[in-house]
Amino acid sequence: MNKGKEEDKKKPGRTKEKSTSFFSDERIRFLFGALITGFAIYLLIACISYLFWWKQDSSLPHTQVVSGPEIVVKNWAGKSGHFLAESIIKYGFGFGAFFIPLIFGAIGLSMLKLPKLKPWSLSAKFALAAIIISLLLGFIFGENDEYLGSGPGGLHGREVTR
Repeated sequence: MNKGKEEDKKKPGRTKEKSTSFFSDERIRFLFGALITGFAIYLLIACISYLFWWKQDSSLPHTQVVSGPEIVVKNWAGKSGHFLAESIIKYGFGFGAFFIPLIFGAIGLSMLKLPKLKPWSLSAKFALAAIIISLLLGFIFGENDEYLGSGPGGLHGREVTR
């Protein structure tokens, strides 16, 4: 019985645990945290750019936006950034959609273990804020489709309050 423990001590690189879980590995956690935080920054840039260029980029049909390089959008995040921003702003929560990158950022930063924050409670607060702002702006502006294609409350706020 003691012989097995002595052999483990003699072999270099062996630990008592034979294998660790894939998701509990710090390198994997750091990699996923960096990817999620990078996506949050990318999505935030796409949303900010959508506020400036929504009218020019929305004039293109969806089939042309995902086509070849001859079609150029003005969104700073490119074609995929325009598609994502349009999906969450125009067809989603309007100005409330700016909380969605914050949700991804909170989760990513908690995976990086930079600040000591509670990502799930913070994400729930951001999601609730996105919904409330969408509903509030949808109620105030109603059927106003002149800005952002479906109003400042987005399609969600307009349809729910209608």
